Amino acid sequence: MKCPSLLSTALAALALQLPLSLVKAHGYMTIPTGRTTDTINDMDNTGACDSDQPGTVTEFSAGQEIDVQWTRNNHIGGFIRFALAPSDDVSHDSLDAGAFFYVCREVNCDLKECTDDFCGDDPGSADNEIKCGTTITLPEYLESGDYVLQWTWFAAGSSYGHIGWTTGNYRTCADIRLTTSGNATETGKPACPTFVGGDRVTEMESKGDDQCFYFDTNDLVTQEVKYDDEEGYTRYLYGIPAEMERCGGGNSTENASEAASGSVGADAQESSTGSSPAEVESGNDSEIGDEGAVDSSSDSGSEGVAAPSAGESHCRTKRRV
Repeated sequence: MKCPSLLSTALAALALQLPLSLVKAHGYMTIPTGRTTDTINDMDNTGACDSDQPGTVTEFSAGQEIDVQWTRNNHIGGFIRFALAPSDDVSHDSLDAGAFFYVCREVNCDLKECTDDFCGDDPGSADNEIKCGTTITLPEYLESGDYVLQWTWFAAGSSYGHIGWTTGNYRTCADIRLTTSGNATETGKPACPTFVGGDRVTEMESKGDDQCFYFDTNDLVTQEVKYDDEEGYTRYLYGIPAEMERCGGGNSTENASEAASGSVGADAQESSTGSSPAEVESGNDSEIGDEGAVDSSSDSGSEGVAAPSAGESHCRTKRRV
């Protein structure tokens, strides 16, 4: 049986599910308790937090492993960065300098009906219902005191019904108090933050837990890119956060010209920052957009694998762990 083409599948999914995808918001951190329960886009770098007003203070110890959780809201891939700064010095510069932990955005998401790389939230789920989350370890090098824990989501795709549009960067801040000092206050902050990879798509595609599935760029940038949908599929890559590359930590970004199911041919382009799955199987993609003309300008050096032309069959067998 011939598999539907990417474009016909996209249009079918759009017709069935676009109304739901349009009403979904973006995301915010729900655990620990943040200053607001709002989604704050910071593409202009105008605010380090979702609010300037301090909120509920949660107490922890330096070096403690803590639970963190956030909303998914249909969007695909990306990274989460955690940073800490003293509560009396909350700025972009201080929080950028205080980045200490990165994870994949789509880790441990409580989806029940997701069967492909580009699926939205479960059909019928409410806004902010689907949560993702993990545990992180607070730094050992900090003294006791009051801090702001900043959560930043970036490098996620699929927005307003367009699979090739970036979602922007979102931030939540939580007020915390370290009741004890760490055991490494004399040695200071290490050269690299901690990075823990592995997400929904890397598990489905047997890619291992040393990287994440992300859209277009692995760095925190302020440019919002808008590719047409056919190009958009090729802009989803596997790799590690750019900060980990710059500081020499973590694992090397995979530079492979293979799709998730195998070789894609000699004319495939390789990415300078990661490898693209380049394919989408037929299924329920609640954030797939239309074919309308969209601004495709971008400074990204990433090159994905070309999407199939209209009418080309595109079958794939999933590998699961």
